[in-house]
Amino acid sequence: MRCPPPSSNWFSTLLLINRVPLGLMFVLAAFNKILTGTFGRNLMIFADRVAKQAPLPRPLGLAYGFALPWIELLAGLCLVLGFFGRIAAALIGLMLLSFMIAMGIIPDGPSPFDKNVILLTLSIFLVATGSGTFSLDALLVRTHRPGR
Repeated sequence: MRCPPPSSNWFSTLLLINRVPLGLMFVLAAFNKILTGTFGRNLMIFADRVAKQAPLPRPLGLAYGFALPWIELLAGLCLVLGFFGRIAAALIGLMLLSFMIAMGIIPDGPSPFDKNVILLTLSIFLVATGSGTFSLDALLVRTHRPGR
């Protein structure tokens, strides 16, 4: 059985089906950290918790904790829209890798391994393939081609 070329609508539909939920997951996680409770209070609590858990010096842990929700929001939105999709997927992959380093790959619960491993493989796939036809990246390439 032959795999269709990456430019086909079928393949682009599969990329869209994988890209949007991963991006939305990061957008919703960012909103949860940024907008719930009194504005800024949850972000400060989150940054402090990250600084305590991260294998980094406290000032770096705090900086990472404050920056993380904003990077999650930006990368998630870009991935959903397919705008700089490869870069957004790479950022999400790096964040997932940092989560696994900080919290461990094997969880304490009954799961055989952390869901972040699966999400990391999905982000690597999106880095390799790009956003597909149904994305702002593809739209911008089509509108900026010479001779059009």
